[in-house]
Amino acid sequence: MSTPTDLATLAASALVGSMTTDVWTYARRRLGALLARHAPDEREQLLTRLDTYQSAVAVVVPEQREAITGSFGRLVAEALRDVVGRSAEVADEVRSLVDDLKSRPEATVVNSNLTFRNIKASRDFIWSGHDTHVSREEQ
Repeated sequence: MSTPTDLATLAASALVGSMTTDVWTYARRRLGALLARHAPDEREQLLTRLDTYQSAVAVVVPEQREAITGSFGRLVAEALRDVVGRSAEVADEVRSLVDDLKSRPEATVVNSNLTFRNIKASRDFIWSGHDTHVSREEQ
C-alpha cells in the first residue's frame, strides 16, 4: 500500500504529464470535481496554480520541458499530499484518476502545429489540437 506522499507524487506526475496534451482539460476537470468533494476550500487556489503551471509548460521549448515538468511535479505533489492523506476514499479516487490518465494515449492530440490558409467554407469550425493556425490571405 502506498503512502499519501507516494500517491501524491504519482498523481502529480500524471497531471503534469497531461499538461502538454489535450488530456489536460479532462484531467483538470476530474481533479476539480475531486477537490470540490474533498477539499472545497483549496479547490480554486490549487486549480489556479495548476493552470499557471500548464501555461508555462505549454510554451517552454522542448529542451527545457523535462526540467520544468520535474520542478512543477514536485510542487504539485507537495500541494496534493495533504488532500490525498485525508481519507481512504480520497486516495482511491486519486488512484482512479491516475489510472485513467495513464490509460489515455497521448495520441489524443489531433492536428497539432498545422497551418491552414485560404479556407473557403462558412459556418464551419476546425477541431484541433494546439498550435493550429488558420488565416485568410488577401489575393
